[in-house]
Amino acid sequence: MRSRRELAVTVVGAILISKLVNIVAFQTVWFASVLGAANGWPWLGTLCLAPFLVWQLSTSRDPTYDRNALLLMGAAGLIVDSAYPLAGVASYASPWPSPRLAPVWLLMMWLNLALTMNQSLAWLRGRYLLAALFGGLGGGLSYWAGWRLGAVEFLWPPWAAACLIGLVWAILLPLAYAFLERSAPISTESAQSPR
Repeated sequence: MRSRRELAVTVVGAILISKLVNIVAFQTVWFASVLGAANGWPWLGTLCLAPFLVWQLSTSRDPTYDRNALLLMGAAGLIVDSAYPLAGVASYASPWPSPRLAPVWLLMMWLNLALTMNQSLAWLRGRYLLAALFGGLGGGLSYWAGWRLGAVEFLWPPWAAACLIGLVWAILLPLAYAFLERSAPISTESAQSPR
């Protein structure tokens, strides 16, 4: 029979591996989406997202939270990333289905982020100021990187567009966490098992 210490090490190891897989999968989908869109292969990110989505939902300790995050972030992505071309802030490579709307490849990136919110980014849950800081920096830098890699074209000066997008993310990410906490509070199993 295994000792408590061996069991604890096994559980912690499994949690760390799960978080590491989540981070690697997120980064893989991000790069596949951006580089795919920039090079005329907008389906590449979706192709990479599919196994990540299946894996995350099948291994999740709180699948209700993850499903709610997918719905929320998908809707937010459609609204937010459609607003930038309409406002003349940015345009996107591979703009299918319309240059006036958020392209499908970019919406898949929002779903990609949603799959991290209860896993590798779970440390932001309930920490709204930290989520605002993380969202502001991460959001602005992510679009900046997309611009540098050729997936986004800024129609404003790049620094101004990245700052505006960062501000949007500084507001959006904590609001998303607050909404998700109200709609899918931490399950009993999730609360007992550290992530």
